[in-house]
Amino acid sequence: MSHESDLKVRKIITAQDAATALPARVNSSGINKSSFGHVAVVGGCVGLIGAPILAAHAALRTGAGLVTVAFPKDLENSLASRLSPVIMTLSLKQAFEGTIASAGATEALELANRCTAVAFGPGLGKGAEITVFVQKFLEGCHVPVVVDADALNALAAMSDQGVSIIKTRKTATILTPHPKELARLLTVTTEVVQADREAVAKQATEKFGCVVVLKGHRTIVTSGEAITFENDTGHPGMATAGTGDVLTGILAAILAQHIEPLAAAKAAVHIHGLAGDLAATVIGGNTGMIATDLIEFLPRAIGECQRKSLNIPPSCDFP
Repeated sequence: MSHESDLKVRKIITAQDAATALPARVNSSGINKSSFGHVAVVGGCVGLIGAPILAAHAALRTGAGLVTVAFPKDLENSLASRLSPVIMTLSLKQAFEGTIASAGATEALELANRCTAVAFGPGLGKGAEITVFVQKFLEGCHVPVVVDADALNALAAMSDQGVSIIKTRKTATILTPHPKELARLLTVTTEVVQADREAVAKQATEKFGCVVVLKGHRTIVTSGEAITFENDTGHPGMATAGTGDVLTGILAAILAQHIEPLAAAKAAVHIHGLAGDLAATVIGGNTGMIATDLIEFLPRAIGECQRKSLNIPPSCDFP
């Protein structure tokens, strides 16, 4: 394919894309916390408690009005000491392995279906029990879902890689794999994924019938249409544990504010990378950055996108 034709099918995600999904908030007598959605974060297991915590805090910093974390019951004391006091919690039945039990799907779904979006998968863990839980949850969840991390691994463990579950969902689904996770879902090698990231991401949208975010250097966002979107914010310092969980929380928060999935995905990856760029500037470099650094800079990244879209200098307040 020629370079000229590449330009016709691939677009760089812009600050305007992010600002369109998250416009500047203005005073209104009708606004309250429910106006900005309720995110359920479903995840966590013994040894992976940090993942849902990162996703939940990122969702709050991206503007979600309410956030509730659902997790295995034995993690309750550990979570309570590490979660912001404004985050709600729900403990679920726990399996012997320290993960959420498959029977926990009933309570998890009662929560999820009262919310406006779900961040599903951070730190869920692996095993047969989790695979059953993931199947039950996705079949019964009637709100938009970001499927990430161990929820993707559970899909990959199914006989059809979860295609029948994802394709039959009636509400928005966004898959957010890194290259190795996408390779499992497509039963190919990671090298195949990395050799042509755009083409393989499109292949995944065709297989699963939903928006796919292929993480990594210059993250790809596609809904399977002719145009593929590529992100140019972020840097190598973000290649560290937990930054993917932060992205999941950002994306769920935008979905929770009733933004359609492709627009939400484009905005989320741009804001995620920009928060990393801003954090690196303040801390003095890329090396040594950790995922929590990004969360603190999410409001500033969102504000910068909003100001750019309105041609307002960074030093000025919104009108």
